[in-house]
Amino acid sequence: MRRTLLDRATERLTTLTAQFRQTFDLQMAQAQARAQATASRPELAAYLAAPTPHKAEAALAAMAYQGPQPELNRAVQLRDASGAIVLAQGGSPGASAFALGESDATPLVQVMPALLTGDSGVVGKLRQDGDSLLFPQAARVPGSPGGYFVNWRRVGAAAQARQQIEHILGSEAAFFFGNADGSLWSDLGRATAAPPVDPAHLNGVLRYQRPGRGEVLASAAAIPRTSWVFTVEFPTRAIFAPARAFLRLLLGIAVVCIGLGVLGAWLLSRRLVDPLLRLADGADALAAGDTSHRVQLARADELGRLGRSFNAMAAQVQESRHRLEHTVAERTRELGEAQDALVRREKLAVIGHLASGVGHEIRNPLGVMNNAIYYLEAVQPDAPAEVKEYLGILRHQVAISAKIVNDMLDFSRTTPAHRQPVRLDALADEQLERISLNGIRVRREYAANLPPALVDPVHAGQVIMNLVTNAAQAMDGSDGELIIRHRAGPPGTVQLEVCDTGPGIAPEVLGKIFEPLFTTKARGIGLGLAVSKSLALANGGELTVDSRLGQGATFRLTVPVADRA
Repeated sequence: MRRTLLDRATERLTTLTAQFRQTFDLQMAQAQARAQATASRPELAAYLAAPTPHKAEAALAAMAYQGPQPELNRAVQLRDASGAIVLAQGGSPGASAFALGESDATPLVQVMPALLTGDSGVVGKLRQDGDSLLFPQAARVPGSPGGYFVNWRRVGAAAQARQQIEHILGSEAAFFFGNADGSLWSDLGRATAAPPVDPAHLNGVLRYQRPGRGEVLASAAAIPRTSWVFTVEFPTRAIFAPARAFLRLLLGIAVVCIGLGVLGAWLLSRRLVDPLLRLADGADALAAGDTSHRVQLARADELGRLGRSFNAMAAQVQESRHRLEHTVAERTRELGEAQDALVRREKLAVIGHLASGVGHEIRNPLGVMNNAIYYLEAVQPDAPAEVKEYLGILRHQVAISAKIVNDMLDFSRTTPAHRQPVRLDALADEQLERISLNGIRVRREYAANLPPALVDPVHAGQVIMNLVTNAAQAMDGSDGELIIRHRAGPPGTVQLEVCDTGPGIAPEVLGKIFEPLFTTKARGIGLGLAVSKSLALANGGELTVDSRLGQGATFRLTVPVADRA
């Protein structure tokens, strides 16, 4: 079948090539005759003999194209023996320089004495001009030795030409033509690569690879009266398409037969083998640890009974496994909590021992320095402002060091809480009077008719002082706002919130903020919040924090009310 299809395609290619060659021969003969007829007009010879403006006008009128499809004519030229243009008319604003220039038709004109016989003309090579293909037609001007008429023509519209070719050849075939020397080939729409054909041996049918089309069967021939060659190509895939269709038909029949056989085998296996495979898969899944796997066998025979027994066994194994996993997870959690508590106690014990020793050793030198500063201020009441400023700086730094020492001592010793009724709002006002906020605005939001809290006033005051100090340091003396909010908490409790408008606390450190020795500030050792947390717990309360980056932080002290005791 493939050989027959190939023979038919070869015969059709040969016929089409001969028809195209005859058509081109007729068209070129007519074009050359028109070019020779124009060249024979006496006005052209008269101008070449004695060029004058009047004769130039007459010669241009005589050179005007009079044949069919005038829209394809690009330009007409009158040239001398050297190929130089002496008179020209036509061209388009977008034409390339070569289309009307001296050099393109010059070689054609210079070889015309050897090419022209009698009154015939000659056709030059194809040239690309933007989206158009141009070619020159030249003829000798009788009565004027060395005078030649050149007519530039454009190949027909690409879209229209391709439609005509496809109508003749079929949509799968393709037509290419170009110069015999391979300088330019086209498919009537764009420049293409020259096919591997030898212009000197154009007989027979060729097979070669065309980029983008695959293997093609082609026939080539020279276009008479020109230096052009054309090829007609058939893709071999289109030639062998009927064979492939026949093979697909046979393949379809084979697939249907195989499908029927597979269907019969599947029906048989579904009845006998499939239940056994399901039970085997269920056993494998259970052995691999998948206790949720169940076998679906809705049958009333022995296999169905076996499937139900397997599912009951898998359910019991799954329940036992869940109980075991829950017990292991609970014991693991308890062990982790116990380990964390042990590490925390060991850490706190070491820190407390260290803080107690270091605190007592540093407190005495700090007291001496504080007394020295007081003495210097007393004996130098008229000291320069710069000296007073530096004494104030020393006093401030000594106070900061004293607070660090006090935090360390507070952390190292456990003072029992002496709880009594205390109003948290009054206690907060008392602490605010004791601290310098350096221009930070204070806003109080106290709820009315709240019961007093049952706390140690010293402990609660120290917690509030630490929270206010931290808030002021977070805003770093900027134009911020400190909010003290006193309100009712969960049933049986009252709350005091200390809010700032500082940068907030990053989420990754929020859970560590109450750990001893953890701090995000440039100064301090990270014991203030740890001490405050311990004091809140010692008074039956809780200290928590809420914060978002860029939105400040809110520390919330929650303690029981006095009437609850």
